[in-house]
Amino acid sequence: MNYGILFEMSNIMLTAGSAFSIMLIAIVAHRVGRVYLNEVRTQKRHRTLLAVSLTPPVASMISAVVGLTQHKKNLRPLSDHDVELYSLLFAASERVNFYDMNNVLNGDPAVEEVRRNLIHSLNFLEELAQGIKTDIYDEEVAFERIGFIVPRVYDATQFFITTLRAEGSPFLYTSLEELAWRWGPKRIRRNEMTLREKL
Repeated sequence: MNYGILFEMSNIMLTAGSAFSIMLIAIVAHRVGRVYLNEVRTQKRHRTLLAVSLTPPVASMISAVVGLTQHKKNLRPLSDHDVELYSLLFAASERVNFYDMNNVLNGDPAVEEVRRNLIHSLNFLEELAQGIKTDIYDEEVAFERIGFIVPRVYDATQFFITTLRAEGSPFLYTSLEELAWRWGPKRIRRNEMTLREKL
């Protein structure tokens, strides 16, 4: 009996068995990896949906910002008091410094409430922008939910943000600014694509 051939055949069988085992391990690892990545994406989307849920003060302020911009375009009426108040806040008149508004409106407590809500809203959007920048939140999901809001809020509050930066940190709301610049053209492209689809 030729033991050399028997030894080679058993060697080939062991090698084939090892290769087959490695292939099975690779397939299982690949599937586990895909399941893990899908789970991570799902958690990220869930985190994003929770993050973009607007609290009542934030929703109210964003509504006011959008309302003011629509009012300026004659799309939505506002009361005279709201127009005066929001015009001061959103820099319709650049000659009024935000910190002098109490003197301008004779200590109107509504101004201070709007100021607090505006800062709270900007902080909310800044945290969201930082989360998107650091890949904690899913940008596509966030854009689908509030993509039209961020550029409008930033445009309307740009002078206010500049005033806050002059008073404190020059890096205040920079993530929000970057996100607004990135999402502004993206929103316009999406609107154009939607219009083309309808035609």
